Amino acid sequence: AVVKGGDSEHWSDVHIVASIAGGIDLEMRAFAAREAAKRDVDGFAIGGLFLGESSQQRRTILGTVLPLLPPNKPRILCGAASPVDILDGVELGVDLFESAYPHQLASAGRALVCVNDPLSTVSEPNGAVQSPLIADGETLEPLTLDLTDKRYELDPTPLVADCACYACKNHTRAYIYHLLNAEEMTGEVLLTMHNTHHFFLFLTTLRAKMDASLFTTFKDAFVRECVAKTPLVPLSKVRPAGDLDETEESKGTAKKKTKKPRLDAVKTDAENDISVNDTHEVVANSS
Repeated sequence: AVVKGGDSEHWSDVHIVASIAGGIDLEMRAFAAREAAKRDVDGFAIGGLFLGESSQQRRTILGTVLPLLPPNKPRILCGAASPVDILDGVELGVDLFESAYPHQLASAGRALVCVNDPLSTVSEPNGAVQSPLIADGETLEPLTLDLTDKRYELDPTPLVADCACYACKNHTRAYIYHLLNAEEMTGEVLLTMHNTHHFFLFLTTLRAKMDASLFTTFKDAFVRECVAKTPLVPLSKVRPAGDLDETEESKGTAKKKTKKPRLDAVKTDAENDISVNDTHEVVANSS
């Protein structure tokens, strides 16, 4: 076992983070949290999530574990946290997030296009939401775009209007559509660049709203304008880009390769993905 501040000079400045394990077993999770809280560690990493459990199970686990951890040390949520997962995590008391979400979306040929600040949108008389980030005619576009969809084959617009990332400033949806369908690695690279930039904008906006004591208003607006109308596609349904099937011809023994769709068609219950478990204490943490 590593002893913090031990005799070895190699460990004198090491920051140790305790892992909170236990899967979906609430009793084991609570035991791990209580034992970790007794240790002289610098923070806590809640792992083993985003592996197929439901969003409700995930919130229940966080609602069980977080109250058992000291609030003066960072509590880290590890996994493919989407914007909705981050909002739920912050509300429950998570301080830091480790997420591969932008890259996983890119691997599925998808661009993140959610409105990062729904409080800045303007409601029109007909109920439409005008956003400076979404191109004209796309105010109700999903939170992500599937750039392998043929409707983008000739689309001359950027992924997100007025986005300052390299991909949006220099390339069009049509070009990225071509790269993805030609299985060019550059397509995934450009999507990763855009998704990471857009994800950071969301986090920057979130921190600003928390500093202004507007977290609850911001979360409600994000859910209302961005999620309830167009739910996120679960990453459990995402297949790696370039995944191929081999199917036999109807005649003869010759085989041909056909691409699997990068994303399954999914119907989700938005309310299940965004509600917070009412049976657990909800804590807004601005650290």
